[in-house]
Amino acid sequence: MDDPTTFSALYWLSWLDPIKTWAEAGVVFSLGVGLIAGIVAAPLTKAVQAARELQVAKLKNDAEALRRQNLELERAVSPRVLEQSLTAAALSRFAGVQFVVISPQDFEPKRTAGQIRYVLQQAKWAGFTEPLRMPFPFVDGVVVHVMGRISKKNDPAAEAANALISVLNENGIQSRVGYPTPFFDEHGKPIPPIPSPTERPNVLIVEVGPKPLPTSLQLSPDKIPADAKGNKSWGNMAE
Repeated sequence: MDDPTTFSALYWLSWLDPIKTWAEAGVVFSLGVGLIAGIVAAPLTKAVQAARELQVAKLKNDAEALRRQNLELERAVSPRVLEQSLTAAALSRFAGVQFVVISPQDFEPKRTAGQIRYVLQQAKWAGFTEPLRMPFPFVDGVVVHVMGRISKKNDPAAEAANALISVLNENGIQSRVGYPTPFFDEHGKPIPPIPSPTERPNVLIVEVGPKPLPTSLQLSPDKIPADAKGNKSWGNMAE
């Protein structure tokens, strides 16, 4: 062992062998720590991922709800539009039925009334020109009344009213059947029906009110303050 080269090799091996042993032990320790960390971290990672997925789902739901609200608001403020040609063709089988279209002077209902009037004229319905001699409240939407002899059988006006309401609703114009009404004389008194072969035909009154608001935009009565007696009053108008 007196050889300097051998002595030097033995010297360095005396240092390197422990280092190698420590390194190998460190690798084993690191692997063990990594394995334990992986086992512990797995459920935590899943919890974080689940929380992120819930947050993303909530953001998507909020965005979809906002989109629906925007679409609802857009539909609420957009004017009603009635398709002309196909609607007139569908109602042409009631040609000759008498009608009158009425509306308040507000632009949107007046515009909608004009569209309905045009379609019925194109369908060859007959315009009724006599005074109605009765007030109308002009509630939201379109209300179709049959004026004349209410108990009349096989009444083309009643069938025409149902057909008109159907096509209006198909066009997105909210419509419904209104109360029947008799004819009125010049004094505003109902004319009693007198059945005869020459009795006058019934007439359709198409009452076009304001465009209905969606539920989310309607005023809720529970938010309206009451007076000292607990009464609530809102929406009244006078001209």
